[in-house]
Amino acid sequence: MRLSIPPGTEIKGKKNKYIVGNIVGISERSITVLCRDDKNQKHRLKVFDGDSSINSQSYKFFAEVKTRGLLPLEDYGEIAGRPFYVYRNYNVQNVEQQIISIDLLVKRIIPQISYVMNEVHSSRYLLRDIATEHLLFDANTSEIIYTGLSNFVKLQGKSTAIKETGYGQHYSYIAPEVEQYGYSLASDYFSLGVLLLSIIKGRNVIQDISRNAFIEGLKAGKVPGIDVAHLKNTPPDMYSNEDKVLYLILGLMIPNPNQRWGYSEIKCWCNNQFIPLVRNGDRVNYQYSQPLILR
Repeated sequence: MRLSIPPGTEIKGKKNKYIVGNIVGISERSITVLCRDDKNQKHRLKVFDGDSSINSQSYKFFAEVKTRGLLPLEDYGEIAGRPFYVYRNYNVQNVEQQIISIDLLVKRIIPQISYVMNEVHSSRYLLRDIATEHLLFDANTSEIIYTGLSNFVKLQGKSTAIKETGYGQHYSYIAPEVEQYGYSLASDYFSLGVLLLSIIKGRNVIQDISRNAFIEGLKAGKVPGIDVAHLKNTPPDMYSNEDKVLYLILGLMIPNPNQRWGYSEIKCWCNNQFIPLVRNGDRVNYQYSQPLILR
């Protein structure tokens, strides 16, 4: 049964009390409402009344890690045994609700979202919920805000993957190896590839085919919405800006996680350094000397 939070309800967080206003969003896993604190400041409060990975460990990460581009939490707590968090009342649309130009994608969104991912990964957390609906873009500041917080999970010990259940992801965003080996840094980058493909095509073209057909196509070197033959037969110095993004997407959606592109390849790509999709022999650990510039 869904949780009922009528307007006027008082909810107590760890730091403050909030009076609930109108509902602004409902999903299978959460309800988001407007609320006001005791200083009459407006916020948004998201209650997870469905399956999620949110726990006290996640809250600790969100409270302590101040990463540019990651939704900053202002408070958290529980109501009727269900976790919630409080954040600023952003009046910003997600990227699937906007027309995103190739220039914005190349210069703003790709450097920023990959930076957020690397910062989160550096703390041994996985995002596991990268999707267009969880990526806000503020056209006034040209800044992203990543809001997909319900599937965060921490890698334990020296492990590089985790089989803890993920919730609510569309199958198109889930890397081929997840079912057998679990989630990893590499599976997050696969999700990024699908997100970028959805932005550049204006919709998620993968949802038009079955999961099995999608995976078998990847194994055969086919990605929905990408003319792979065109990219192979066109000299890289003749690539359009869209071609360059599609080439990056191919690298991020390589079915083998050991060959899939990650942060170092993205840094090279952002700095206009052409690199092959896959090298023969051992994987190259690219060490591009210049920092990734967040414009």
